[in-house]
Order: sequence, then structure tokens, then C-alpha cells
Amino acid sequence: MFMFSSNFNFVLQLLFSNHVSFYLSSLTTSYNNVFGFILLSLLVIQFISGLLLSIYYSSYSSLSFSSVFYITFNVELGWLIRLLHVIGSFLFIFMLYFHFLRSFWYIISFTSFTSSFIIIYSSGVVILFLSLAISFLGYCLV
Repeated sequence: MFMFSSNFNFVLQLLFSNHVSFYLSSLTTSYNNVFGFILLSLLVIQFISGLLLSIYYSSYSSLSFSSVFYITFNVELGWLIRLLHVIGSFLFIFMLYFHFLRSFWYIISFTSFTSSFIIIYSSGVVILFLSLAISFLGYCLV
């Protein structure tokens, strides 16, 4: 057991001292730079949980509530998948607002209004409104 521990520590030291610690990064790197990755991971969670929920969901108006009830109480781990989908949608919109406000602050504070920034910003606004519309339509399904 002792030998495994020392070999494991050696491998960790070899990986972190020779590989990870020598990457160059900016001094201005902060947690504000991870909003895009968080949004992408939440979008993947939404997509997977939505596909799993669509297996049992019925879109007929007379069966929609009973299908949600069936998913929540009768499908194995259906409550967890539904909870991940509901909380993931709220977190996605919340993080989308933060990402939007951070980029808006960055454009106002540090750059001039050139045509490339206006195109990028306007495409972000379009994506924001499309995401709000999709989340509203998903909320109206139940």
C-alpha cells in the first residue's frame, strides 16, 4: 500500500510540475472568463435531459400534465432528470444574463464601437432573445 502511494504521488508531481504549471496565462485572467464554458456545459445538460424527457412526454393538451406526473413519479430517476432540466434552464438564463452584461461592460469600458464589435454584440443580443423565447416556449409545454 505504501509503494502505491509513493508511485501515485510521483506521477502527480510529474504531471503537475512538468505539464500544467508551465502554461502561460494572462495576469488579468479571472472567473469572469469562464461564463462561456459554463453556458456550453449547461446547454449540453439541457440537451441531454431534454432528449431523455422527450421519450416519455406527451404533447397532447389532455395528456401533458399526466405525462409530467408519470415522468416524475413512475420513471426511474425521472424526478432527477426533470429537476436537472428545470434548474438547468434557470441557470442557463441566469448565466446568459451575466455573460451578456459582462460583454456589454467590456465593450463599453475597453473598446471603441467598431463594426466588428457591433456585429458580435448584435449577434449576442439575437442569441439572448432566441434563448429567452425558447425557454418561454419550453415553460409553456407543461
